[in-house]
Amino acid sequence: MRWGEAWLAGYWLLTSALLIFGPNFSSASVQLAVLQLVAAASLFMLSSWCDRHPQFGWLFWVPWAPFFFWTYGNIDKVHKVLGWPTRDDMIQGWEHSLWGHLTPALDWSQAWPWPWFSESIHLCYITYYGMAPLLIIRLLHRERDDLARLALAGAVSSLVCCYFINILIPVRGPRPLYPPLADALHGPVWTFCHAMLKKGAAGAAAFPSGHTSLSMATAFMAWRWDRKLFPVYGLWAMGVVSATIYGRFHYSVDVMAGTLLAAFCAGLVIFRDPDRQ
Repeated sequence: MRWGEAWLAGYWLLTSALLIFGPNFSSASVQLAVLQLVAAASLFMLSSWCDRHPQFGWLFWVPWAPFFFWTYGNIDKVHKVLGWPTRDDMIQGWEHSLWGHLTPALDWSQAWPWPWFSESIHLCYITYYGMAPLLIIRLLHRERDDLARLALAGAVSSLVCCYFINILIPVRGPRPLYPPLADALHGPVWTFCHAMLKKGAAGAAAFPSGHTSLSMATAFMAWRWDRKLFPVYGLWAMGVVSATIYGRFHYSVDVMAGTLLAAFCAGLVIFRDPDRQ
């Protein structure tokens, strides 16, 4: 049942190899690689200890959020070690092949200049990290620790697969390249969202969309394991996906790739559902 740990540790192992043997490696990148390997070992040790001491099982869930914020924050450092050029031109070419003269990340907000819509979907965008924890908490409340671990694995795999592709295909996305939304759409949620992104967003991690991957994977798993609240997850995920394009965070191709990745990762864990007929 340690699939979540395996996915995250596997990502750390692969990126540690890049940090150590990449063309622009440095003492700082080697130190980060060692820290990632120590974190991987610590995660498995914590998991094993919690399994042997069920009264402290809640400690298993504590490090996941810090680990993910730390891991996401290191994407730029791996990009620096590799030194590969960004591929926005390639993604924009795919967009042109799909849509012709249309540019969804530019045209959608101009066609729907509705402040209420913009604020609603941007709220979904900045709260998307809460989707997977909500599903896991509800499964734990039902005393289905096995399904909670599977849901964790689905969420973890949807993010780390996305992060690894982000590293191999660095793409800045529309936000630094296109103009921002019209001033009339700069509501408080939009302003807060962009202020947070300026502080913590990776510079070239647009393809695939991690927001899309995690939110859609959670919605797929909720359809299987939390059907009662599935409408909430579904609307939440659609808001996140809409905001990624409407708010000019991602190209539509990024969202399509993130959705396919979400279906793959969610399908893997649903297939392992012990209740599956």
